[in-house]
Amino acid sequence: MSTTTQVIFNFPADKLSNSQQLFVRYSNGSVSQVPYNSGASSATFNNPEGKTIVGGYVSDGTFSWVPDYSYSQTYGSTVIVSGFNVRKLLVYGQWIRHLSY
Repeated sequence: MSTTTQVIFNFPADKLSNSQQLFVRYSNGSVSQVPYNSGASSATFNNPEGKTIVGGYVSDGTFSWVPDYSYSQTYGSTVIVSGFNVRKLLVYGQWIRHLSY
């Protein structure tokens, strides 16, 4: 949980595709989309009201999933995000398996 006013998301390995969007979730249940330019290696999210951020996820409009992430030891408000497609395939596979029961 964090009330920081700015979070930098770094994408060192893979990038979001054109159909994927990154969102943050607040403690009150609301979400905000993180502005992202296609192919960029980072995105900056501003939280000027200092709302409590409790998590985040990626969505392609059909499926939503939590990618791999870690926190930078050097820069306090930096989140390193990766594994977009690997995690999506795991979620999609679980959904297909659920439908087959």
